[in-house]
Amino acid sequence: MLRWILGDIICREFDSNIGRNQGRKVNDMGGNAECMDLKFGIHIDHEKEDGYRFLEMRIFGYLNYVTVAVRESWTVIPIDHLEYNEDAGELEIKEGFDYEEGQTPWMLISHHDSCWREGVNDILKDYEDKIAVIKNESFRTWYTKKDLKIEEVAEMNNLKDYSVYREFKKNNLKNPLT
Repeated sequence: MLRWILGDIICREFDSNIGRNQGRKVNDMGGNAECMDLKFGIHIDHEKEDGYRFLEMRIFGYLNYVTVAVRESWTVIPIDHLEYNEDAGELEIKEGFDYEEGQTPWMLISHHDSCWREGVNDILKDYEDKIAVIKNESFRTWYTKKDLKIEEVAEMNNLKDYSVYREFKKNNLKNPLT
């Protein structure tokens, strides 16, 4: 039930404070297109790695249709690249190793005038057991209202293939219920 409440809050906030037709701001007013960026801290497998993993969700309405896209990002190191320092009483990185940073490309979840909300809820369902916290760079809000650069607008508008996320989900999300 909480998943549906969170999904409803996200969608209402987008409708109220970001909105559709962002392309008009660029074309008619010479302004910037805005989107809603959310970042969720997701659980890592502590037996295999140390660090952080995130699910990033972007909601963007260039015209009437709203795009929902996600990607994962991470800063992790395998546990076998760490060793316990008795004197310091903590894990340290073995010589020659370091944390790995990376991210997947944006993956299209939905692009529709009304069913985009289902895309938000589908992601929350897929990650229901993985989401640990809503993460934001600012302590004032739980999401970021972001001005998109022209390249980012083009990237969002060029997302067309729903199968990329389906393949990612099949290979990476081990949820027996989906």
